[in-house]
Amino acid sequence: MSLSALLRQDPPKLLVAVAMRKETECLLPYAEHYTRLCSEPFPYYRCTVAGQNIAIAECGIGKSNAAAAVAYCLALAPEVQAVLNVGVSGGLAPQARVGDLLLGERYLYHDVWCGTGNAPGQVQGLPPFFPADERLMQAVFGAEPTPLNAPSPTATHTPPEEGQIRSGSKKHLVRIKSSLDPDQKNISSAPNLSPSADLLPAEETGLCLPPVCGDFCTGDRFIPDPSALKRLLEQYPRCISVDMESAAMAQICFRLGVPFLSVRVVSDTPLSAHNHTLQYQNFWLHRPDRAFAFFPALVSHLYSTLSV
Repeated sequence: MSLSALLRQDPPKLLVAVAMRKETECLLPYAEHYTRLCSEPFPYYRCTVAGQNIAIAECGIGKSNAAAAVAYCLALAPEVQAVLNVGVSGGLAPQARVGDLLLGERYLYHDVWCGTGNAPGQVQGLPPFFPADERLMQAVFGAEPTPLNAPSPTATHTPPEEGQIRSGSKKHLVRIKSSLDPDQKNISSAPNLSPSADLLPAEETGLCLPPVCGDFCTGDRFIPDPSALKRLLEQYPRCISVDMESAAMAQICFRLGVPFLSVRVVSDTPLSAHNHTLQYQNFWLHRPDRAFAFFPALVSHLYSTLSV
């Protein structure tokens, strides 16, 4: 049976897009059950998470892979009502720590320049950045859920001011609090948390911190040099995450009118770590799936915005 035919059987409302196999392997443990429907042109899974039917697409690294995979999935499954990008990234926010949760409010390119008349990062003919969907943001911050096909409510999530980096609500988004050595070179064991744990206030669980909100900057270039990252921050002062996929996914969703949101876990802190390459490698050695313990609750809250 073709992938198109399979997608027509109980089609998912939420598409979760990841870049790497490692990220897929961090999310699948939180599924009640899952089925791998295909391997080509990219791995595609049908999952039940928090009692909800979702799809996980493993796009591959880079802007072209990300855009192609999301566009392909949306063309085959027009019933999808929202796209969620989940993964890891380098953290550029002040005092960023491995395991911190980052929430993208705007998505832009750090390696695009279309000449005079365009802002840095702007694809000519498109906005200088692609905003996160307001209703999905409201779901994350715990506002009363509003279906995506309903009239736009009064926003409870205030758009950021230029240069502003913020922490989100303390009441939402469970995450495992990693214990780091002083140089942040190694991640020690973190307490176990049931995949079915709901979103709980930090003061009740001790395992929850507010997400840091800001811009996600995307490019097809790995940037290991701290001086280059500092120059990037001078140009994009609200940047808290540097990755290779989110803005490309956001651009496709913008063009197709599909709500989009990206959530990233900090895997390394290149502006502060003594050896952030080793830091990144160690992230994957110490049960990284526990850093994604927020995933079931996030799916549940986002599903509250999707129409029946």
